[in-house]
Amino acid sequence: MNTPNLAFIKKWQIWLLNYNPTIISINIKQKVKSTLCFIENLRIKLEKAVQTTKLRKVGNILKLTDRSMSLILGPNINFINEIRNKIKKNGYYKIAYDVLILWKNKIQASLEFSISKGNVLKLINGYMEFHKPVILLLRDQKLHIYRYHPLFREDYFRLIDTLDKAYWLGFFFADGSISPRHRKKTYISFALKKDDLKQTIRFCGSLGLNSNYIKPKITRRIYKGEIRYYESYEIGFGSCNMTRDLITLGFKGSKSKATEWPNITFSNPTFELSFLLGFYDGEGKEGRTDIRVGSNVILQQIKQKFKIPFEIDTSDGKFRLTLGAQLLNLMQSVYPKSLHRKRSHFNT
Repeated sequence: MNTPNLAFIKKWQIWLLNYNPTIISINIKQKVKSTLCFIENLRIKLEKAVQTTKLRKVGNILKLTDRSMSLILGPNINFINEIRNKIKKNGYYKIAYDVLILWKNKIQASLEFSISKGNVLKLINGYMEFHKPVILLLRDQKLHIYRYHPLFREDYFRLIDTLDKAYWLGFFFADGSISPRHRKKTYISFALKKDDLKQTIRFCGSLGLNSNYIKPKITRRIYKGEIRYYESYEIGFGSCNMTRDLITLGFKGSKSKATEWPNITFSNPTFELSFLLGFYDGEGKEGRTDIRVGSNVILQQIKQKFKIPFEIDTSDGKFRLTLGAQLLNLMQSVYPKSLHRKRSHFNT
């Protein structure tokens, strides 16, 4: 099967969330408890459903051989044998979702099957439901991320149409990174200090990432001539499509001196406020209303866009802009789910 489109992936994700093994009869459970057991019982069901011309005489009985079964279900005559070999290497091997759907479609559409094909479909459905938590979308390296993050929303940043998306885009512009990895793949990562672990978990929840893959990270920095180590938690994953969307939005690196306001016209003014709040939560000073970054460009854009009367301060080699109490209070009222430790009502 070719690499599936987004609609197919979302259909699989919805299917994953509706898990109810109690609907499977005890009889079916016994027949699908392992992939090897399922393949053998599927062969028996197919023997009764296909035309006798598909069967081969073995001794005094007609049987459906692995070769004939491969021609019915797979792309080549060795297909079933290849599955059996994979099971021998890994007893926990499971047939992927895309293959099972292909089998079901072939059986439903074929005129070669008798009325008994309903029993074949029932067995396949039983296998899919019984092993649902561990069945992969497909065995394709391009979609390897779904092995670890099955509910990943790869198109999350494609259209910024909610306050949540605008907020996390701002936070990513402040604390996210995209770096090249082996085989020309890109690696997206998002890291916050260890005290902000809950916020990292919230980021995972919004993007559909598995928070079990959040890892501790130690960063070495020199501060005033002294080596210091900072602890944080990071979530990282590879996604060419999300990388493309973020770059299209104007992401140049969270610590880049070229960082600019997103290359997008927000459909709602509250989305601009939400984006700025996310950016502030990444770059702002707790208890204060100023943002300190390495890019003068984005601060000039923020100053102009929100008509901020304060000047940009460059006295410490970085660029600092005070947003002001009124603007920050408005940002927080628009999006109440921002970083808790930085939320405060500032006196105007």
